Amino acid sequence: MPTYEFDFSLDAWIRGLKIDADSEEEAKEKLSKMSVDDIIQEGYVKDYAIKDLDCEEQDY
Repeated sequence: MPTYEFDFSLDAWIRGLKIDADSEEEAKEKLSKMSVDDIIQEGYVKDYAIKDLDCEEQDY
């Protein structure tokens, strides 16, 4: 069975992500330092779109 490797841009609408901070500026700074994995675990993905999709079959 072949394996496929994908490269793409992901545009996601995240809902309900909560960040504890002393100010909105600090919360935005913390958000900008979060990984995509952290964001998805903390919030909920309402909708998403995959853009600029490239696919390559990997031969092993």
